[in-house]
Amino acid sequence: GKTRRIHLQKRANESDLINLHNFGLAIGLAFQIKDDLLDALGNSETMGKKPGQDAKNQKCTFVTLLGLDATSQYLTDCYTQSLTHLESFGPKAEPLRALAAY
Repeated sequence: GKTRRIHLQKRANESDLINLHNFGLAIGLAFQIKDDLLDALGNSETMGKKPGQDAKNQKCTFVTLLGLDATSQYLTDCYTQSLTHLESFGPKAEPLRALAAY
């Protein structure tokens, strides 16, 4: 909440906050792209739900907009971009890097 943000602002400069914000945006987008790919390509065992529901429901996804290859490349780009936003933090951002890799 507000208290946590105030505490973070005391320890992080404006550039750090921008980098963390941009990391969050990039990894959030990567999460959604991965979800769309899993729905298109995954199986019930790994997903815990039946795949293909987005297509069945005519849902607009990254896969329906870009196709599988371009969506996979976009996922890689978002992941790579998320890591560039953490470069200035050095080793102390390792937990965030692990989260992104997951």
